Amino acid sequence: MTFPRPSVVPLGALLLVAAGTLAGCNPSRAPQGSTDIALRERVDLPASGPACPVRRLLGIKDDPVLRGRALFENHCATCHGRVGDGAGPAAVHLNPRPRDFRSGQFKVRSTATMPTDADLYQVVSTGMPGSSMPAFGFLSEQQRRDLVAYVKHLSSTVEDGREVRWFEEAQPLVPLALPPPPPAAETAVATGRDAFLKHGCNACHGEEGRGDGPQAATMRDTKGFPLRPRDLHDDRFIGGERTEDIYKRIALGIAGTPMLGYPDAAMPPTERWALVEYIRSLRSPATAPPPVPASPALASITVPRATVPASPSDAAWDRLPASSVEVSPVWRLPGTSRRVSVRAVHDTQSISVLLEWDNPLPHRAPVRVQDFEDAAALQFALTNEVGSIAMGDSRHPVNLWRWRASRALQTSDAYPQLFTLGETGPRLRITAQEAGNPTGTVAAGAAEDLNASGFGTLSAQPAAQQDVRAEGQWRDGRWRVQLTRALAPASPLDVSLLPGHEVPVALAIWDGRTGDRNGRKSFSTWLTLRLVSDTQP
Repeated sequence: MTFPRPSVVPLGALLLVAAGTLAGCNPSRAPQGSTDIALRERVDLPASGPACPVRRLLGIKDDPVLRGRALFENHCATCHGRVGDGAGPAAVHLNPRPRDFRSGQFKVRSTATMPTDADLYQVVSTGMPGSSMPAFGFLSEQQRRDLVAYVKHLSSTVEDGREVRWFEEAQPLVPLALPPPPPAAETAVATGRDAFLKHGCNACHGEEGRGDGPQAATMRDTKGFPLRPRDLHDDRFIGGERTEDIYKRIALGIAGTPMLGYPDAAMPPTERWALVEYIRSLRSPATAPPPVPASPALASITVPRATVPASPSDAAWDRLPASSVEVSPVWRLPGTSRRVSVRAVHDTQSISVLLEWDNPLPHRAPVRVQDFEDAAALQFALTNEVGSIAMGDSRHPVNLWRWRASRALQTSDAYPQLFTLGETGPRLRITAQEAGNPTGTVAAGAAEDLNASGFGTLSAQPAAQQDVRAEGQWRDGRWRVQLTRALAPASPLDVSLLPGHEVPVALAIWDGRTGDRNGRKSFSTWLTLRLVSDTQP
C-alpha cells in the first residue's frame, strides 16, 4: 500500500508568513498608488489583540506602538508625514505647518520640557481649534492612547551619531504647579497691562493685542515658516481658553514658535496672573470663541422626520433644531475661525441639509484668475469605520456633496460682453471649453456629487449619476445653503442614508474673499448624522 506524498510548503512561503506575523501584518497599509474608490472591508485594531488573523491565532498581542502606527498612517500621515517629519502630502497647504515630531518640540505641554501623556491625549482628543489640527474624539479612548504611544515613539533624532529619544531624555516630567490666583482686585487689569508692555508682548501682539506688532510680519517658527501672532481679542488660543491654560502658555511658552516662556525668575506668579486678567479683558463676549469642550464626545446632528423645506429661505427651517459646528481653517488668516449652523430633515424619501454661516461679502463668480468663489461641502464616510478626515483613504472612501456659488451663474453674468457672433447668432464664449478643458462646461446645477479615496483623489461622478440638488442664498451678511438628495443611493458610490441609522459626516466651507480654493478651506472633524425613524424618540 502506498500513501500520498505529503505536500511540502516552500521555505520562502513560511518566511513570508513569519515576517508578516512578527510585523503585525500591518493590515491598514494601503497599496502603493491606490486611488480606487471601491468599497473595502473595514479593518479593526482592537486593544485586546491584533487585527492580523495569524497573530491572533498564535495569541500574540500587538503593543500600543504597533496599533498606533496603523492609526497614525490612516489619520495623521497626510499632514504629519509617515515618519512624523511634518512633511505629509497636505503639509504645503497648511499654515501653520504640522509638527515635526522628531524635533521633540510640542506646542501644548504642562511641563518645562516635554508633554505628559495626559497633555498629548488631550490634544489628540480635542484637537487645536483655530488650526488645521482636528479633534479625534471619534476614535475610542484606547485608540487615542495608542496614537499617543506612537507619537512618543516617533519623537527621536540623531545628534553627534547618538540617537536621542526626547521623552526618555526628559524624564521625569514634572507638571507646572499652578499657585492659586490672587483675590480679584480692581488694579489687576492695569497691572497686567503694565506687564504686557514691560515684557515686550506688544512687539509681536501689538499695542492693543491685535496681533499686529512691529515684529509680527517677520515672525518665523523654528523651521523658518511664517507664523502670525495671535489676535488676543478673538483668535483661538493655542492650548485652550481657560484661565489656567493661558497661565501655562505664559509660563512655559509654545515650543517651536517665537512665544517664549516666562518662568518665575522672569515673571513672578502674581504678575503672571495679572497678565492673564489683562488678556481676558481684551476678549469681548460677543466676539471671543466659545470654550473648547473638555469631553471628546462625538457631536451628533439629529435629522428628524418632517416635510422637506422648499428652499433655504423657507420659514420651516427655523422650526427645526440647529447644531453649531466649529470649522477650523487650513490656512490661518484673521477672522477665519467660525461656526456653521447645521439643520437637517428627512421625509422618508429624501433628506435635506441646511448650512448657514456668516460671510460679509459673497464671492460668486471667479471669472478672473485672481478671483475665488464661496462654496460648502458635506463629506460622508462610505464605510462603518471612518478614515482620514482629509478625503478618506483607499480603505475608507468618501462621498461628497459640494455646493459652489459660481455654478448657479454664467460667465456672462460678470462679463456680458463675452459673446461672439457666430453663424447662428450670438453665443456664449467659454474659453476653458474651447481650450479642451473637460470641466469647462456650462453647469447643470449648483451641486456636485463627488468621491475620493485619499488626499488628491477627488473626482466627480458621471453626469447621469449627479443626483444631489443645491441652492444657496446670501442675505444680510450670511449664506444659507441647502443640499438635497434621495435617501436611497443611486449607485455604489453614493452614501446610503436610512432612517434609524447613523452616518459619519464632516463639513467644510470655502471663503472666496480670503482666497480659499481647492484644499484651502475651513473644515470640521468627523460628526454623526443621526436619522430619526418613526419608532425613535
